[in-house]
Amino acid sequence: MNELIREATDFYMNVNPQLTHDVEYKKIGIVLITKYAYLACEDTINPHDLITSRLSARIRKVHRKMHTRE
Repeated sequence: MNELIREATDFYMNVNPQLTHDVEYKKIGIVLITKYAYLACEDTINPHDLITSRLSARIRKVHRKMHTRE
């Protein structure tokens, strides 16, 4: 899953570098779960929670790196 998160982060950061809102992360998580059902987390209320939280954490990390380089 780490590779998928990395690739999704690269893709969505190129599409929308200002990606910061939880609603946007949730939409991406739902799209990924819809396309790749095996990513769904059965232990949570919403099956997209795990992928959404991992994706948002990765994007925040990329944003922090970008800001420290400026």
